[in-house]
Amino acid sequence: LRQEQLAGNQQPAAAEGQIGHFHAADSLPGHSAWIEGDYKLHRIPVKKNATQFNYELYHLVNDPKESNNLLNEDKSRLAKRFGRMKADLVTWQQSVINSLNGRDYR
Repeated sequence: LRQEQLAGNQQPAAAEGQIGHFHAADSLPGHSAWIEGDYKLHRIPVKKNATQFNYELYHLVNDPKESNNLLNEDKSRLAKRFGRMKADLVTWQQSVINSLNGRDYR
């Protein structure tokens, strides 16, 4: 590998520890999901690169194929669980952004 690099045939890898691209702390794009116990919450962008999201909540034991979105039924019964799972998902996503930006290593 070193000979290929010296001959100009191979680009050297980025120096260890360098992060070339930073992500905005409030940038949480794309589809994501969070599992808590028997429940799974999906956060789905309305459009590509969207800032608005739809949410779907499934009970994985009763609905392993995820075909019955519980948020379409009784939101008031699930409001507490939905709020907690949504907050946990955002907290996790922000920790991923922090890791991508190297904050875990300072």
